[in-house]
Amino acid sequence: MNPSDITPHDHDVLSGRGNGSNLHPGNIRFRQLVNVARERYVSGSKEDKKKYVYCIVHHISSLNPPGRFLEKLDGKDGPWSIMSEKDARYKTRLALRSGLPFQLLRTDNSHDGH
Repeated sequence: MNPSDITPHDHDVLSGRGNGSNLHPGNIRFRQLVNVARERYVSGSKEDKKKYVYCIVHHISSLNPPGRFLEKLDGKDGPWSIMSEKDARYKTRLALRSGLPFQLLRTDNSHDGH
């Protein structure tokens, strides 16, 4: 698919900061999923953490129409591009870790290529 043909819909998760992405329905749903899983993610084993990340990414992509993790190609004014699965998992892992005290973050040794 040509990146200039991608138009975000309500199930998509948009990269970026600020109200544009924060208020997008797909980002709201994504944050709700992350908030539900965060406590179990932090206390889980390395394998459990991978499963939580996979489940969130899979849930988004299983919606009808399928949700996608989108990013701008050329900064904030460029066309939308679909993130790789690896980047979507990385974004999800960061979201699961965000807002946690430093002591809890130090116990998370899971790496997925980043």
